[in-house]
Amino acid sequence: MVRHLSSKPNADSLTRTCRPKGVADPRISLVIFAGDVMPIDIMSHLPGVCEDKEVPYCYMPSRKDLGAAMGVNRSVVTVMVKPKDVYSELYEEVLGEIKALPLPI
Repeated sequence: MVRHLSSKPNADSLTRTCRPKGVADPRISLVIFAGDVMPIDIMSHLPGVCEDKEVPYCYMPSRKDLGAAMGVNRSVVTVMVKPKDVYSELYEEVLGEIKALPLPI
């Protein structure tokens, strides 16, 4: 599954993609943030960008866990997942679960 994910594992790429021209791009459909980012200013604006653009997002407890899920040996702050036909059924299931989560306070 991880090898088939088409994603960009950094905060800068999400910010660039969420600019007005990139918002119409259907690639932006799910964002996962690490919950242990220090300093928080690195990504504190990104959940607001997601909410403004109506992109569902969730938090994962650890940067290392997020990096391991991406198949890399480094910590990852943000992951943007793009839908692909290869894993569309699983993707829709995960997207539904994330949309059902309450907004973080």
